[in-house]
Amino acid sequence: MDRFRKGAMMSHNCLKLIRLGQARLLLGMVILLAGQPGFSAEIRMRIDADEPVGECHNFWSVKNFTWQDIFDNPVGMDQFRRNHPYVTHVNCIRFMGGRGDGKNRWLLEVGKDGRLVTDFTEMIVYVRGILEWGYEPMIVLDNVPLALSEPHELHKYGNTYPPKDYDAYHRFIELLVESLVEHFGQDTVAGWRFRVMTEPDLYPGHWAATKEEYLKLYDYAVDAVTRVIPNADIGPGNILNPVRHAKWGLDIIDHCAVGTNHYTGRVGTRMTNFSSSWYGRVGEPESTLAEVVKLIRERLGKYESLRDTPVEIAEFAVLFDADRNRFFCGEGTEWSASWLASVAAMAWDLDIHRIHQWATTSAIDTAPDAPNFEAVRALMPEGMHVPYTHVLTMLEAMAGGTRLGVHIPDSDWKESPGLGAVACLKNGEVFLLVFNHQPGMEKDKPIDLRLTVDLPAKSSTGSWTVSEWLIDERHSGFTRALQADCEAAGLQPIAEKAPIFPANISERFGPAGVEVWLENLGKYQALSRLHSVREQEPVSIKGNKLDLRLTMPTHSVRFLRLKPSSVN
Repeated sequence: MDRFRKGAMMSHNCLKLIRLGQARLLLGMVILLAGQPGFSAEIRMRIDADEPVGECHNFWSVKNFTWQDIFDNPVGMDQFRRNHPYVTHVNCIRFMGGRGDGKNRWLLEVGKDGRLVTDFTEMIVYVRGILEWGYEPMIVLDNVPLALSEPHELHKYGNTYPPKDYDAYHRFIELLVESLVEHFGQDTVAGWRFRVMTEPDLYPGHWAATKEEYLKLYDYAVDAVTRVIPNADIGPGNILNPVRHAKWGLDIIDHCAVGTNHYTGRVGTRMTNFSSSWYGRVGEPESTLAEVVKLIRERLGKYESLRDTPVEIAEFAVLFDADRNRFFCGEGTEWSASWLASVAAMAWDLDIHRIHQWATTSAIDTAPDAPNFEAVRALMPEGMHVPYTHVLTMLEAMAGGTRLGVHIPDSDWKESPGLGAVACLKNGEVFLLVFNHQPGMEKDKPIDLRLTVDLPAKSSTGSWTVSEWLIDERHSGFTRALQADCEAAGLQPIAEKAPIFPANISERFGPAGVEVWLENLGKYQALSRLHSVREQEPVSIKGNKLDLRLTMPTHSVRFLRLKPSSVN
């Protein structure tokens, strides 16, 4: 009898054993097999609609923003919603400064008598805008105000230095939180997330000081916040990926559990969540995400008081192409679609609470540090869906559903390690997200998949329909066509390190690439639409089982909706 794996698609226990306990061995196997020609044998997959394994919780609805002044412009609200269709929470990075335009400086000066002169007027306007637009703010207490730190050339790049006077810093944080409570109410603000800094172990990129100085800053900030909101949801800044960067970020956990609090002198500091950065790179397996979560949970697990602390990924996107050229707004092809589907399987299997998004569409909010930012922003058309966005659409449809067991025999999984699926039962319907992802951009032979669905035993009908949507190299994306048109027009990359297939074409061809985009906008809008393969097509049921044959090219995603006739 075949032994079956569940989760990505394997069970949580098998995921721990294979992807975590033997991660290096598995990684070598995946790379070896992925580099060989495709396999012609039919791969088997079974999904049992009566086998619940968890919930499809929404982990993707937090969007990172380094500028909040956009929320002080009611004219932009509708466009913002179209460009960011799945956002419910706005994570306010650089909320206390560190911006090149000088905004978000709420502390004006420190008097000779130690009195703090503050002006939170614009801060309140921005936060009110976030709320009025229908979003919940998440407050990042990141850069130490310039008035509290020694002047330094690196300040203009967003680097932050420790305060000269930690007591003054404590008073400032307390005043900031009091202002929020005064304007929005204790109960409302108490429901928001607070975070102290961003990547504090990135030296000198965010925190230009030592570990001990950050731990002191954290203790002072937590005490200041909890004096106003005793039960505040607060945690440290997201640490660097601990698998890639062997720095001191995980030591924050030890300090919060058993260290001496620099402000109170007592043992321990409040910490209600813990997060890390994790970025995708074309050519690298996404299995390192599981390794990151494993390292964090192992350290939290040392302390009973922190064992159940939610783990999050607070910075997330496809950051580099296969040649290590950086994306500022994500990768724009079907590769990112299958990558995100694979990550979703792991996120649900590993119970990652939230994954904060950077780039979700080819939207106009191009990163301020991207090349030709001002010229590009003036030209940029409204954001369009890229394959990555379409997968978010699919996840949104599954949110709140009951996740189902997915089984692939051992022998089949070894022949197609990039093949997987997530499935859920929601309102009497079965949703299937099937993907074939490989780390590199190379294309293997398509996989022939035999998918068997054991339908719900309590289903009152033997009549079902299937609707299906497809993402692959030829469907549901426009980036390849746009880049080809730019090349045909004679455009050259703006730099040697310009990335290939960026979601924002300006990253490769500058403003001239955006002009090509605008000239053929209707064509790209048509190409960008999610491709429908079939709609409510009747299917044959035998013994309460449904058999489907699917062809899965490399880096493809298929989304299927199985609907009984009894569901309207």
